Amino acid sequence: MNKQVYELGFILLPTLTEAEVSSAKGDIRAVIQKHGEIVSEGETYFIDLAYEMVKKIKSKNSKFDQGYFTWIKFTAEGALVNPMGKLVDGHESVLRTLVVKTVADDALTNLFIPEEVEEKIEEVEAEVDEVIAEAIADVAEVATEVVQEDKKD
Repeated sequence: MNKQVYELGFILLPTLTEAEVSSAKGDIRAVIQKHGEIVSEGETYFIDLAYEMVKKIKSKNSKFDQGYFTWIKFTAEGALVNPMGKLVDGHESVLRTLVVKTVADDALTNLFIPEEVEEKIEEVEAEVDEVIAEAIADVAEVATEVVQEDKKD
């Protein structure tokens, strides 16, 4: 038995009530618990989607640009993950799913920032500081001119 840690991210239909969201999450938890073990799970958020998604509902294509997003981290044997994903993806309330390998410790996944990204952040922060300093200098210069013109009048 070679268990790995996976994270299932999923978007539920935006038309669901709070009770239906809770029920759908319970159904998904049950699928995972039947084939693996839940490690942790995230809060559910109502989000605007980056692009419109289509789901066939009662033989009609329905388009959605919002949904309820959440995730569940779990352990399972690799061979079971694809069938589990298909079961979840087929749930009537699920708009989209994504399963990825990950690590069990949430702190490790939340803290990793590649060095190149950190360097870019520092560059941008330095540029922002320069722009702010220039803007302050410009405002001070204009204020000084206004005060000097008022003294002349």
